[in-house]
Amino acid sequence: MSEPEGGGGGEESLEPEVNSALLNSLPQDKKDSVETFITVTRCNSVEEAIDKLESVGWNLERAVDLHLSGESFPVARDPMNGSENGLSEATRVPQQGAGVVVDSGGPRNSSSSRPSTLFQMTVSFFLAPLRALIKAAASLLRLLFLGPRSVSRPRIEVARRAAREFAQQFESEYGSIHPTFFQGCFLDALNYAKQQFKFVLVYLHADSHYLTPDFCRDVLTNEQVVGLINENFIFWACSVNSAEGRHLQTSFRATEFPFVAVVTVAQGRRNAQVLESKQGAMESDELIEFLVQSLERHGEILNQARLERQRHLETRQIREEQDVAFQRAIEEDRARLEAAAQAEASRKEEEARLEREREEAEKERQRLERRRRLKMEEMEPEPVKGDSDVVVVAIRQPDGSRIERRFKKENTIRQVFDWVDIRGVDIDKIRLVCNFPKRHFDYVEDGHWKLCEVDQGPHLVFFVEDK
Repeated sequence: MSEPEGGGGGEESLEPEVNSALLNSLPQDKKDSVETFITVTRCNSVEEAIDKLESVGWNLERAVDLHLSGESFPVARDPMNGSENGLSEATRVPQQGAGVVVDSGGPRNSSSSRPSTLFQMTVSFFLAPLRALIKAAASLLRLLFLGPRSVSRPRIEVARRAAREFAQQFESEYGSIHPTFFQGCFLDALNYAKQQFKFVLVYLHADSHYLTPDFCRDVLTNEQVVGLINENFIFWACSVNSAEGRHLQTSFRATEFPFVAVVTVAQGRRNAQVLESKQGAMESDELIEFLVQSLERHGEILNQARLERQRHLETRQIREEQDVAFQRAIEEDRARLEAAAQAEASRKEEEARLEREREEAEKERQRLERRRRLKMEEMEPEPVKGDSDVVVVAIRQPDGSRIERRFKKENTIRQVFDWVDIRGVDIDKIRLVCNFPKRHFDYVEDGHWKLCEVDQGPHLVFFVEDK
């Protein structure tokens, strides 16, 4: 409720704080919707914006459409209780200076609160053209402020086709020397210009205007104009007879022709922003001056956009380099750990192998020791020297050393091998060789031979030979 004049200063000073508190109490998505609604509709009250958005289930596009078209917002109220909490709402009084009485929640007499049917029909008849114009403007504002998501795909395709047809018609009437037309819808041109760090130069073409032929023939085909536009702008044109052309004519408030406007997209948003416009009769030098001044006045917008893009690219590059370095470090650590694990595994495997070899060698040593001890116990005593049935057996080893022992001539080669085994020679790996005549004796295959069968003499000499 507004305070009477002279007594409202305290509440007015608190209004920004109240609005800020209301906004901050909302989730981020609803906060963004409220801010966008206020920006588009110029609504000054956060509370009013919240009420309207709540009444349409926070459908931002519908709320903007209802507000700009002048239609009534639905009332979210429990029909049984009169309000959401079951209590009747307090009656509101007219706000001072507003000139509008806001509806109260209490009951009213139908004869006094509703206009007559005849009055409704009369008002509707006279307001119908105005409502149609408001709806057209609302559609365009949705296009400009809410972005391309609010435009259906068929509408976009129609707009793109209209732009292409206009470019073809212009070239057929005025020749091939002209600025390069961007053959897409207005939003396509905005997005492309944003990527190229250029402004969009919009030309609204009125076929029936008496200045249009001269402007197209003498100005838009001027080589200096063509060069300046192609180098510095994205040139987009359409006829005001097309749907998109009519929308833009209303939005840009184009009342005279020819009409040109320098348009951009606000940084960080999708809203179209008209920076400069010029309408009415103009010569080539006037258009060139207008374009040059527009670039001088607003070129910093493009510079800031380039710097922002450069900062973004540098930040992304740094992040990517950091990611690559991080991944490389991870891979190096992994490789180092794998190499260390492999080296440790190899070391343990080698240790296990050596341990097995030691165990096997120890087992073999113990086996030979038992075998030789048993053979020593079973070995016959050495015969007395000088007996006629005694033969002296000499064994010459590979290192040149020589060992001798007396055997009976009836003893076998196997017994000689056992004696050699007791003296520490591994008989599993050798053969005994005699030269006259040369023969090779194996422990297993030839052990049955008697010494007297080898030689009848009193001496026998054998050489140790590896198998």
